Amino acid sequence: MVKSGIYKIVNCITNKIYVGSAVNFKNRWSWHIKDLKRNAHRNSKLQRAWNKYGENDFTFHVLEYCEKEKLIEREQFYINTLKPEYNIALIAGSSLGIKRSIKTKQLQRNLKLGKSLSLEHRNKISYGNKGKKHSEETKRKISKAHLGNKWALGFRHSEDTKAKMRKPKKSLILISEPLRL
Repeated sequence: MVKSGIYKIVNCITNKIYVGSAVNFKNRWSWHIKDLKRNAHRNSKLQRAWNKYGENDFTFHVLEYCEKEKLIEREQFYINTLKPEYNIALIAGSSLGIKRSIKTKQLQRNLKLGKSLSLEHRNKISYGNKGKKHSEETKRKISKAHLGNKWALGFRHSEDTKAKMRKPKKSLILISEPLRL
C-alpha cells in the first residue's frame, strides 16, 4: 500500500490552499498541526491564516497517492494547476521564492563558515525539537551515517589507556580533608 502522495490544506473560510507532498500523510499532517499550534510553522502565510481563522477552519485532503519517486513531479503538477495561495515556493522541492531575513542569512553564512551557534540559538533549536520522534527511515539514515564513527560502533578504550586515565595529573593538588563551604 502506498502511503505517499500529494495533499492540500484548505482554509474553509477563504478557500485558499496549501499544496504539499508527503512520504507519510499522517506524520506530515501531525507535523503541520504541531508547528501551527506552537506558532512556529515555517510557512508564514499559512501560520498567519491559522492564527487568524483558527484550527477548526482548516482541513487536510489527499489529492493523489503516488510513489515516492514521483512526489516532486506530481506536487509541481498540482502547484501549477491549483495555484495555491499559501505556498511560498512555487517550485516543488525548492526554496526558490522564499525570502530570508538578513539575520537568517547571516546565521546560514556563519554555519557554512564553521562558526558555532550562540547558546540562545541552540536552546531555541532544542526547544523546537522537543517531543519530535524520528521515523524508522530516519533512524536507519542516522545509523548509516554513524557507520564510520568508532564511538557509534561500540569503540572502547583499551585497558592500558584506562589505566593511564585513572592516574592523577601531576598538577593536581590532593587534599586530605574535605573542603567545608
